[in-house]
Parts: sequence; C-alpha cells; structure tokens
Amino acid sequence: IVDERGEIAGSYHGAPQLSVGCHTDIMDGVPKSIGILMMLRAVNPQIIAVDEITAREDILAMAQAANCGVKLLATIHGLDPKELKQKPLYRKLLELRAFEKAVVITNDGDGRRYTVEDLL
Repeated sequence: IVDERGEIAGSYHGAPQLSVGCHTDIMDGVPKSIGILMMLRAVNPQIIAVDEITAREDILAMAQAANCGVKLLATIHGLDPKELKQKPLYRKLLELRAFEKAVVITNDGDGRRYTVEDLL
C-alpha cells in the first residue's frame, strides 16, 4: 500500500492502526508517484494499492507498475467508467488495461449500492 496521507492503514509512528493484512507492506507519508516507483523497485509487489489518484505523476507511475506486471487497486472519483474514459489522464490507464474491473458505488436513498463493471 502506498498510503500518502495515512488514510488507508491509519499509520501512527510507522505502525498501521487498521488491519490491512499481515503480508502487506505500507509506505506512508510519501507522494504516490514516488512511493509507487519505490515499491516497484524495492519490494517486488504483486499488487500496489493507492487511494484517490488525481495527478498526472500518479498515473505515469501506475502505468509503469502495470507495464511491469503489477496489479493495481485504486480509487478514482467519477460518475461511472464511461465518464472516466472521457478524462485524458484516466484514459491512459484504461488503454493500458491497468484495471480489469470497476466497483461503482451509488446511493439510491436506501443506502449504498455496489456494482462491479468489466472494463476490458
């Protein structure tokens, strides 16, 4: 996990306060774009997880990880996958097939509903 703001693992003084799995490496306090590349080179990850990718540098680092065969898990704000395809930054990741599926969260008044959509 590259946890730039400490929101995923809730790290405090370098120790995760939230359960993220015993075989999970966490890098916090580092910009995602740098942390992704550091993890890629130093940890040999199978999966890299990040939250809220918004910057061009994050997209480029994720594209590099995807090209190295690393699976990615990320959050992206958008209405639906169709809208993401219209945004140039995200389109690059979709074209690289960096993501196979999207979980779309909607709130229909009765609570949150989660649907999984294929992106390939």
